[in-house]
Amino acid sequence: MPEMTTLEERWVRDYVTSQTSPESADEVELVQKVSRRRVAGQNHDLYDVWMSRGKRWWVITNMTNLYSQDDFKSLDQVFTYHLGLNLVVQEQFNVKPDEDQVEHVSKPWRRYAGAVEAMAEADEAEDFQAVGIRCREAILALVRENISATWVQVQDERPQVANAKAWF
Repeated sequence: MPEMTTLEERWVRDYVTSQTSPESADEVELVQKVSRRRVAGQNHDLYDVWMSRGKRWWVITNMTNLYSQDDFKSLDQVFTYHLGLNLVVQEQFNVKPDEDQVEHVSKPWRRYAGAVEAMAEADEAEDFQAVGIRCREAILALVRENISATWVQVQDERPQVANAKAWF
């Protein structure tokens, strides 16, 4: 069985508590890390969570979700479902510019794509802060590239180029 840190256990407990009904008065009794699997370059931690009233949950990370063990009896079954669900969700939010948009967003889009890639690999708070900075840089690149375009309409004075908030 894979080792689990105290911080990791607390995080799983807090996650399950936040996702279950407070009216049920069902509390987390036990958290066990049962597996870690790597698929397509991403680690997924799998947990077996026991509640005080007998309910059990699977918790799977990388996009974290919980699944009732009443619905998914085996770990392989729930993990397969989790991977499929993640693919569907990722595809729904996969936005790519069409040919007309590429003319206006090619360089900024590459910066944005870099931020998305960094987000997928982020683990620590500093990693997520860096993603925010990369997103801001993508917005500013978009402003710099299109500041003089005829389709850019500003009601009053043009904001400073580096003032990303003022442009939107």
